[in-house]
Amino acid sequence: MLYSILASTARSLKDWRGASWLVFAVVGAVKQLGWLEATWVPPSWVWWTGAIVVLFMNNVRLTDQARQQQNVKPDLGAADAYKSILARSKRAKELVRRQNELLNLPVRYESEFTEAGVIEERLKRRLREEIHDALRQGHVKAWGTPRDGSPEKEIEATEWATFGIQFDDDELDRFPAPLGGPPPIAAWQRKPDPKGRILCYANVRFSRVNLYREFPLATWPRRIDWVQLRKPPISD
Repeated sequence: MLYSILASTARSLKDWRGASWLVFAVVGAVKQLGWLEATWVPPSWVWWTGAIVVLFMNNVRLTDQARQQQNVKPDLGAADAYKSILARSKRAKELVRRQNELLNLPVRYESEFTEAGVIEERLKRRLREEIHDALRQGHVKAWGTPRDGSPEKEIEATEWATFGIQFDDDELDRFPAPLGGPPPIAAWQRKPDPKGRILCYANVRFSRVNLYREFPLATWPRRIDWVQLRKPPISD
């Protein structure tokens, strides 16, 4: 029991939020010893109570983080993951609201899209790059089936430097898997080979807990279903 308390206290000292309880404890000790006589300073028991409350709340936070780490497992298909980030993530809403971050992103065939469609296509590209960066930095974990057919394994962060997930419309709109699941999304060599794309991992999956901690979801999704994204075809 004592070891557990000491271990939790040691972990609490690793960041400023955890170490903040020390401020309360030090002020409480100084006040109790009579080294701080100012009448406007609350009594020592107030500071000791504050230190205990802060320490307790921080230990609860650390316990929750440890529990989340244990729950990191491949339970979300890559197609569903990308669609949810595009439609419901706070980051997607922020990028649409601050469109200046999207203006310089190259998008092919922009003439085919309406003004809203151009923003939407640029948003898709930006989110693909941010997801890839999070994978490469190890902030987001992913699993996949190697191209040699060996069992599914966790993909190392360093591997994402040479390949990525395209999340193109053809893959995302493909009919679901035979058992009704999401369409399988693959990771391909980042620079296309002259002889064709090279498959790196098939059926890429993410962890809900891990992914949505990096890309939190908003309460309400973005409403774009009634917005015309493509210009109508020009009739002869």
